Amino acid sequence: MQTIHSPEPQAPSPAAPDAAERRDALAIEPLRAEPAGREGVATQPPITRPKPPPSMKAVNPFVRLLLRSPLHGMLSGSLLLLTYTGRKSGKRYTIPVAYSRMGAVVYVFTDHAWCKNLRGGAPVIVEIKRQRYEGTAEAISDDQAVITAAFLAHLREHPGIARSYHIPVDDHKRPDLNAARQVAQYTTLVRIRLATPSR
Repeated sequence: MQTIHSPEPQAPSPAAPDAAERRDALAIEPLRAEPAGREGVATQPPITRPKPPPSMKAVNPFVRLLLRSPLHGMLSGSLLLLTYTGRKSGKRYTIPVAYSRMGAVVYVFTDHAWCKNLRGGAPVIVEIKRQRYEGTAEAISDDQAVITAAFLAHLREHPGIARSYHIPVDDHKRPDLNAARQVAQYTTLVRIRLATPSR
């Protein structure tokens, strides 16, 4: 009698990602990882940083309104309004950005293309806590020592921002130095020297 062999049970194939999973995957932009270590030596996993969600363009007008209102204190400790002029378009743009301040110098960090308008120095207007300043901004992307030092000081002043870069913080809200240095390698520092307040 011929023996009939039953097929071996197959492991179920993984389900295709649903729409939400695909959207979340697209919302994460992997940063370049550090070079791999020696064989057998564990290396830190690559740090990922979320892209600003598409809805930010819709939220920015509300943030601008809030920062210019008597309720600005909800955000103005860590956000300011930066107005710059596009070099090609000639248009003026006002965007809310996170900042640190040391006297008459303001530091902003970004990996977005708008900072190209500030290379070589450009006049800007900064609004901090409803106070308006004229200033000169420069985008620094090639001085790693300056960028890293300023970025670490920025995270110490605003430790909550570290999470937006996926930088671990300890129980005392101190950012992981190695992770912060890695992120700083791919970040542009915008340094703004403020003039006297303008009305």
